[in-house]
Amino acid sequence: MGDPAIGHQETKKAELILTSGTDAAYRLSLSCPEGWTADMPASAAVPAGSTVRIPVILTTDGAGSVLYERNILTFTAENEDGRHTLDFGIAGAAVWKVYGPFWNNCREIPEMPSWESYFPYFSDMDQVRQYHLNTFADIDREYIREDDFSAIEDQMSDTCSMLPKTVDIKTDRFHISDFIKFKGSCAVYMIRELICKEDMTVSMIIGHTAPYKLWINGKLIDTARDCDWWTAENHHLDGVELKKGVNQVVLKAARIGDNGSFSLVFNHGTMTEHYCDFGSGI
Repeated sequence: MGDPAIGHQETKKAELILTSGTDAAYRLSLSCPEGWTADMPASAAVPAGSTVRIPVILTTDGAGSVLYERNILTFTAENEDGRHTLDFGIAGAAVWKVYGPFWNNCREIPEMPSWESYFPYFSDMDQVRQYHLNTFADIDREYIREDDFSAIEDQMSDTCSMLPKTVDIKTDRFHISDFIKFKGSCAVYMIRELICKEDMTVSMIIGHTAPYKLWINGKLIDTARDCDWWTAENHHLDGVELKKGVNQVVLKAARIGDNGSFSLVFNHGTMTEHYCDFGSGI
């Protein structure tokens, strides 16, 4: 199926392979996670010594569902001679809502009539062109209220729509430019409903190239105001508490240069394996 990961409301094509040493006819079925649908033939005939490819089309649910990171599917082929099963996995994307971009102008000038020149507010052409072409992001500026993210879509911005863009992140590392087409320094707020099956205390490793702030369930747990060369573990956090059910994860990420990349990984402890059993509320 190529990329072995799937996002929300996404359709993936896969192939399952049947071989047989004798002529055989099979009844076929595929068990999927809740909310998934599978479109595939109900039966297949396999000539002796041949291989038959079974096409499968998988589709995930949209709003109101949960997409888990670990998904095990079971393929069954059976006839009067026996029953054969195969388990295989498809990774589920981390689903985020992205708000932005937000930015500061390099210089603020007062409102003026359209016929007036703004050149008196600048001392040279460098300042003029910076004003024309550049912006900056301030990680400490509250572009929206940061004490109550539940009301984010009721707020106003002079740089963007407050309707979110829903994105599927299928790798640990992601780039702001993957889903924000604005060409300039800016900040975004990213919100994920992280679904846990039980209360747990975990560790995190965070990679970043630009400033960020991170909240979990309304508590600010980490801040970086510097730029760094990205590694998967620029920052290490221990004792991160997650509750059973829905946890709100908010990343305020800045982009300073022409690219900003980040990664957020939950693990059992420092230098240990990752947790892969979370879900994303959609």
